[in-house]
Amino acid sequence: MKLQVNKLLVACLCLIITLSACTPAVSANQPANPTPGPSSSVAAMITRAEKPADISGIWLISFPDYKPAYLVIRPDGTYSFSPNTDGTHGQLGNYQFVKGTLHIQNTICGQDSQYTVIRETLSGKPDSLLFSPVQAPCQTLTTFLTEPAPTWVGSVQ
Repeated sequence: MKLQVNKLLVACLCLIITLSACTPAVSANQPANPTPGPSSSVAAMITRAEKPADISGIWLISFPDYKPAYLVIRPDGTYSFSPNTDGTHGQLGNYQFVKGTLHIQNTICGQDSQYTVIRETLSGKPDSLLFSPVQAPCQTLTTFLTEPAPTWVGSVQ
């Protein structure tokens, strides 16, 4: 019996030595967990906006009346298209979320529009808002919100 235990112990040690020889060695100059390089995929987080806090902020947009132009979305349900990051001297409006859909009461066309909104976060880039029309009779507003997608500038004061 003692001989069988010794043979089993020797066999286990041989297996451990063999398996450790198959593990790639890490040199002193190479980190054990290398940082992803440019060829690795970019981490993305996609969040469907369902409440004002999900979209509140200052967003850079393309707007023909102002260069630069900002969409300033406040948590109180108001917004403005403005040449200033504080939202002054711009076109004002109201919004609300109803069952996860953004309802915008706008002054641009005088018609209400509805959108689903996705907040996209990519590592190394500013966040962006992706507006998808649900019921958007005002093509002008849709263009301002989508071409190009608004990009994050900062928080609302």
